[in-house]
Amino acid sequence: MKKILSTIFIGLLCLSMFPMFAPHVKAESAYLTDIVRLTPNPYDDRGAGWSPDSSKIAYGAFADSWYRHIWVMNRDGSDKTQLTFGNVVDEGPDYSPDGSKIAFTRYGLRGWGIHDIFIMNADGSGTPEQITSTGLARLNVKWSNDGQRLAFYYGGAGTTTNEIHIMNIDGTNEVTVASGTYPVMNAYWSPDDTKLVYSMDDGIWVVDTSPPYQKTRVFQTSLPTMYAVYSPDGNYIMYASGMYGQLQNLYLIDVSGNFIAQLTYDTKFGYGFDWSPDGQYIAFNSISSGNYDIWRADISIQHTPTKWAVILGDNEYKNSADNGRGGPVNSANDIYGLLINKFNFPPANVHFRTDAVGNSADDINTIDVENELNWLIRNVNPGDTAIFYYAGHGFQGTGGIEYLIAHDEIGLSDLAFAGYINKIETDKLLVILDMSFSGGFITDGQTFWQGISGTIPSWTDLAKGTPNGRIVLTACAQNVTLPALASLPSRIPNSIRLPRDAKETLYWSPSTGLRYEMIFTHCLTMGFRGSGDSNGDGKVTVEEAFKFAQTGSFFSQTPLMYDGYPAYGSSGDLYLG
Repeated sequence: MKKILSTIFIGLLCLSMFPMFAPHVKAESAYLTDIVRLTPNPYDDRGAGWSPDSSKIAYGAFADSWYRHIWVMNRDGSDKTQLTFGNVVDEGPDYSPDGSKIAFTRYGLRGWGIHDIFIMNADGSGTPEQITSTGLARLNVKWSNDGQRLAFYYGGAGTTTNEIHIMNIDGTNEVTVASGTYPVMNAYWSPDDTKLVYSMDDGIWVVDTSPPYQKTRVFQTSLPTMYAVYSPDGNYIMYASGMYGQLQNLYLIDVSGNFIAQLTYDTKFGYGFDWSPDGQYIAFNSISSGNYDIWRADISIQHTPTKWAVILGDNEYKNSADNGRGGPVNSANDIYGLLINKFNFPPANVHFRTDAVGNSADDINTIDVENELNWLIRNVNPGDTAIFYYAGHGFQGTGGIEYLIAHDEIGLSDLAFAGYINKIETDKLLVILDMSFSGGFITDGQTFWQGISGTIPSWTDLAKGTPNGRIVLTACAQNVTLPALASLPSRIPNSIRLPRDAKETLYWSPSTGLRYEMIFTHCLTMGFRGSGDSNGDGKVTVEEAFKFAQTGSFFSQTPLMYDGYPAYGSSGDLYLG
């Protein structure tokens, strides 16, 4: 659809927030196997922290009914070695990312209920360095993945303070990033250190680790939660939940807040757990044997491939002169019906939005487009099929930069758009852009004649580096110009623009009657519904549907395709069924 703007504002891209999430079709199952008790100690053992290579577990072990020390053992429970000694109460060990140090807390140096943070050599040599010596108790210390900061609980029994703090490893720059009702038991870093996950009475929360420390509840629970940790890949969160002093069990959700599985049923969990860096094991505390012991289990998460789609039809704009005639809405509806009815996409996994003229409540702004892209990033897993479809305005700015133009007319550049798409982790990805200048999202400098002659362009943006597992379909080329003939008078510009752009065209359909549709989407859906079945096998692939659409819309525009499925330059077509 051609963009006609009297004024165009290309502004800073809006940053997406971390929203509450709606449930989707469950695609994972998870379970624990080979659950083994590692510390048959007559006294309690508390806390567990994995070494970076997942070969060892550090923990706090009672020497008698009062004193406790830091120990380390192999992950099978062998070669138990004591690291701290004396009349001390040490617990909650956590390895530094390079494995050379262990952070832990020591109790009672400043009176009842007060824990301070110490750092020691991982082999137990030397004297542990005391990092904190003032304030309230600090518990459950966790080392950031870059090795520069520590996160921990701050507060204690008998106080109204229940906070999550972070600070540098030398004890400087301690700040509060979250607070809540008791108990805010622990904080655990995301793999990229940008977030912390923590538990509260009402569920699982996530907080940014940089100002203004935006926090969001990602999962609400009916029972209190104690402890929460990220999986090493950052895709899942494990937490413990149950009534205090009674049966508590381990559960798994994904980072979007979708429930995956209950992992244990009689754990009597307590005092922390940790996920091994290689993702294969968890170490946790349980009182099932009569004392709090360290247990280890293998964890398996199985993903059943599913299908996801975002479908956006943008027909109304801030400048009413840019409003469409219904084509983007109608064509988005056609794509939705195609995916749901023919290719069996789960409706709960399809985000479908249209922006009709005269209804401000359904406006699709740039931030909405970005939020939908982030939704795909969060939910799509390797092996899933994912589709992003957009029908609306496009714009070409200076320097050959193309923009997706949503209702607010801010503009999402081809490079920024590619940045989102590149984060969708699947090898079955289809992007369809039915808008002006959309070819510029995959090509650099391709003209009309190069497009129809099949000349290989200079791939850029969505096609930069010829990524595999991806197909991008655009309604038209980036440039629609021809070199001027030498015989043309000098007053004629050096190029002649041809009127070949994304268009709305009137079509008659027996089911919908006479209406405007985007011509490229119209031909594409016809191809998918059977007209594009070039080999007669009853299955229309993306490539077959595109070839039909390319022919059908030839006299109006020049559709382009980047085909990286299954790999760029290889044979094999993507089938959505």
